[in-house]
Amino acid sequence: MSVPYNSVAIIGTTASGKTAMACALAHRFGGGIISLDARQMYKGFNLCSGKDLNLYTKDTVSIPYRLIDICNPEQKLPLQDWMQCLQNVFLDFKKEQLPVWFCGGSHLYLDALRKSFSWSAIPANMVLQKKLQLLSTPELQERIKNLPEWIRLKADLTSRKRLLRLLEIVPVLTAHPEQFRYELPPVYNPLYIGLHWPRAELIKRIEARLDERLNQGMIEEVENQLSRSLITYERLLELGLEYKFIAEYLRGRYTFYQLKERLGIAIRQYAKRQMTWFRHMERQGVLIHWFEGAQSGIEAKISELILNSKVQGIEDANPEI
Repeated sequence: MSVPYNSVAIIGTTASGKTAMACALAHRFGGGIISLDARQMYKGFNLCSGKDLNLYTKDTVSIPYRLIDICNPEQKLPLQDWMQCLQNVFLDFKKEQLPVWFCGGSHLYLDALRKSFSWSAIPANMVLQKKLQLLSTPELQERIKNLPEWIRLKADLTSRKRLLRLLEIVPVLTAHPEQFRYELPPVYNPLYIGLHWPRAELIKRIEARLDERLNQGMIEEVENQLSRSLITYERLLELGLEYKFIAEYLRGRYTFYQLKERLGIAIRQYAKRQMTWFRHMERQGVLIHWFEGAQSGIEAKISELILNSKVQGIEDANPEI
């Protein structure tokens, strides 16, 4: 009997408790955690990106983790390079016969578990873009029907933006099918487990976490990077959310109260966008097993699902838990 899953992906909005759950499960079943967070890869920003590295060690036992602190914040790591890192660390864990736990909620990084993104490296064709923009969405969808099957199967018919991009790169794909047709990522094939909170509860968690991180020195964390000339204000604005708002606060654009208020709103809006993306994943056929974050015995219930799903490398070594 073949093993249906090669890994487990713990997903959810910001402040849903993903890292705590991934660490709890890895402490119980063993294995290593791979971060799917767009900002945890940067060194020096522990509070801003919510690395929570203290959770990785329990009773002197440390969980190995990857794709955290792999580059300096002034660097821009292209998606293709990050995906190569993802493949390497996944295969390393597999060679060591360690269960793999993915943890994160960043859109493209989640999609990297099921898409190769080799097409994203194809440069823009501005001339063709302008011509395609003149077509209606039904007309774009009709053009997709005439494409080779290996291209058509990757089409997202619900997104005009993605339809336009796909038709834009078709000339390159068809001219070099040997380069783009058969490129596949490793079989990550994760069991998706989602943590969900009622909106009011999630807002409370976001606000409480923001207060905690500000008290722990999140502003000073950014200020320290700036004082050591390790990053520019412009780069902080590019990184967004905490980085952006703290940069503007340090420039005198906000009072502390305004910083806290506006950043809290921005984080709530980000959580809403994340949930929209998860629903988009489900519409594309991804099965996500959702668990209410506040329910009692949630870790035991998730553990039971994992064991019943026969995830590769995971056995019940602690049946009394």
